[in-house]
Amino acid sequence: MVKIQNLRVFRGKKQILQIDKLEAVEGERIGLFGPNGSGKSTLLRSLALIEPESSDAVFYESLDSSWPIGYLMQEPYFFRGSVEENLVLPLKLRKVSAKIIKKKLREFTEKYNLEPLLKKNPQALSGGEKQKVNLLRTLIYEPRYLFLDEPFNGIDALTKKELNKYLENYLNQDKRRLLIYVSHDLKELLTWGKRFWYLKEGEIKFDLDKEEFLKINYQTLEDNYLKLLLEE
Repeated sequence: MVKIQNLRVFRGKKQILQIDKLEAVEGERIGLFGPNGSGKSTLLRSLALIEPESSDAVFYESLDSSWPIGYLMQEPYFFRGSVEENLVLPLKLRKVSAKIIKKKLREFTEKYNLEPLLKKNPQALSGGEKQKVNLLRTLIYEPRYLFLDEPFNGIDALTKKELNKYLENYLNQDKRRLLIYVSHDLKELLTWGKRFWYLKEGEIKFDLDKEEFLKINYQTLEDNYLKLLLEE
């Protein structure tokens, strides 16, 4: 379980997040959405314990080497070196043995057809290839808390279908894995979410299960973002 209590995040004098209480349990799939600038990425970074303000406001019931956090940023970021070096970097940082790293790399190479990419510079990859490597680099160390920030944005339908399959298979391997998935796309939110957090102006405006979410009458809404989203 992860809990948020009295989370406040500022940029200078501007408050980006104000969340009094929020929690999620293992195995949940949560769709997180809201207008640009509402604080979604900041919330994910806080849950990933990257934001300094999160240290006193975000609490994990189980968090150790067997329950790690996986956080995928909107834009793929790669370090110097080849695709292979970037792919195994999370394992090296966690001091996984060379033998296990070699085994993992072989498994991923065969399972996800990575052989043609391994020796390439990540910057030479296509957009879809970058997203693929970015996702697999997050999954390779098997995080149980998985926070994805618009992970399949801007890629073609075929690649998106492929990556969706990878993610679905990964989640099904261990039903305790928690997913929080950010998107502006209603279809994606409904695909991945069984619970929905609407974030606006740094606050959670509602926290609904799928049945409640689908009952919202968008025609009566005055919130233009939410109305446009639900009209899709």
